Amino acid sequence: MKIYTKAGDKGSTFCSFTGTDLPKSHPCVEFIGVLDEAEAVLGYAWSVSSLYSELSEFTNLLRNLEDLLFRVGFSLSIGTGKCISENDVEWIEKNIDYLEKYMVPSFTLNGGHIVAASVAVSRAVVRRAERRFWECIESIEESIIKENKEDIVELASRILNRTSDLLFVMQHAILKKLNIDPITVKCKKRE
Repeated sequence: MKIYTKAGDKGSTFCSFTGTDLPKSHPCVEFIGVLDEAEAVLGYAWSVSSLYSELSEFTNLLRNLEDLLFRVGFSLSIGTGKCISENDVEWIEKNIDYLEKYMVPSFTLNGGHIVAASVAVSRAVVRRAERRFWECIESIEESIIKENKEDIVELASRILNRTSDLLFVMQHAILKKLNIDPITVKCKKRE
């Protein structure tokens, strides 16, 4: 199998979600691209996390989240089947509930440690994927959504939304586990 097909040289590509060729600038193609970015940054975050044995629980969570986003993509593809379920949403919520105890009740900067910072980047990209998901949904005909099973669309939207919530609490939990105080931000003028 060749990696290059030359099919996209003129600015269009096959979009598995709609089952048609679309311009590469189409919102659904953009969503698939940002979903790929989200999977990549989660892979980076879990790889960096794996360098710190004391963060192994987060390494496993991050790897499982990357796997889950792949399954979201598979589920939205034409003919791939249902690779996600309500159990995935419940798994994310259970982890959010467990990690929420580490939350700092104020606005904080996203750094402090390379793993926490990479989780923050992952959160931002997953949020963007969620926005692009809705732009894709709004741009296509309702018949295409019905063909792609409305329940999968609803599940995918909930998984994307909850994933970014989990990543948000995870970055705080990582700092707490490493005994690093997050830097809080206050609204004040520079003197």
